[in-house]
Amino acid sequence: MKYIIAYPPVDFSVPFPELKPEQIDIYFHYTNEIGGRTCKAACAHCYFRSKPTFHIPPEKALDITESLRAQGFNIGMAPADSFADEALMAGNSGSAFRLKAIGNSAWSSGMPLALPNWEARLDRAWQIGFRSIIITAHEAAGTMVPIKGITKAPVIRQAFKNIIAWNNVNNPKRFSTATTFTIRPDNCNLDLMRQMISWGVEEGLDLVRFNCFANFQSLPEHRQFEMSREKIVEFYDHLARLQVEFQDAPTSLGISEDWGDAGIEQIYPYLPPEWQSRKAGWCRARYRLFAMIEVNGEIVLTGCVDKWEPVMGKLIQIAPIEYRIVWKYDQIETLRQAILDDKVYACWGGVGYGRPTEASFGTDSIAEDEIMRG
Repeated sequence: MKYIIAYPPVDFSVPFPELKPEQIDIYFHYTNEIGGRTCKAACAHCYFRSKPTFHIPPEKALDITESLRAQGFNIGMAPADSFADEALMAGNSGSAFRLKAIGNSAWSSGMPLALPNWEARLDRAWQIGFRSIIITAHEAAGTMVPIKGITKAPVIRQAFKNIIAWNNVNNPKRFSTATTFTIRPDNCNLDLMRQMISWGVEEGLDLVRFNCFANFQSLPEHRQFEMSREKIVEFYDHLARLQVEFQDAPTSLGISEDWGDAGIEQIYPYLPPEWQSRKAGWCRARYRLFAMIEVNGEIVLTGCVDKWEPVMGKLIQIAPIEYRIVWKYDQIETLRQAILDDKVYACWGGVGYGRPTEASFGTDSIAEDEIMRG
């Protein structure tokens, strides 16, 4: 049986200080530049707009990445586009290893891979270790996205055609291909979701995955796109039906970690038996997944990889190319308990359902003796 590709259940019963670095994933957003130098897009809802522009030199970012990786952390450099010139030149930057089912993943808007030098970019991506490419589909399947600045459908279609052409020429080398559709109330519809999947099948993609719209910037004009609990339950119903319908298709279906557990039991028959638990819908961000960004000249770790709040720790340099993480254990524990107490049922950072108030995180400074032992 072909299962829905999801993230495995997370056991929140283990206190954070008892976790090993190998159990923690870090998105290292060493820059939040968007547009011409990176993704060449300007999506109005992009979480990279959440903070003032910052840029850590890639040489330093690589030193930090390699230092933390040597301690066991699953860390990858995560700019707006893995195929931006600077990102490709950086070399062995890795990824955050989140979608293990499809390999070491590169993320792209599609635009860099629709340019004339797309072959060289793909050659370099393979050379530095990427094995799968994920592009947000937006309107590529012919479904409308009422948000400004997104990458246009012809660009995305051309990018996937180029990837598949590269695969054909370079066999047995092959990039896995995945696309993500963002679901909002206006497209949380069985027929529209079927249209999205059908397009992915026709394009020969390996994975069509869905994530939940999140208003990371709290824009008033985007509140209409936020998913209610009832809509999330409805989404899981549609996904269960479509999993049956496309069971024999070569394309797999998948979900991101931001959907939560409201109605998740509807897809239990289509998850591996050991994953049939509401814990499969608990996002591990702020417990086993963090973003690392620069704020006011300091490199900090945040509890949400997209919203970039609240600060859960900071990076300190203890030698020329050696770094350690100092954690805010009390704040991490506050959010862990909120999950265990059933106060959160979906993405607490962007969707925000039931997440604790910012005041509950506290503002205590980080003690230097709270360094995570590697």
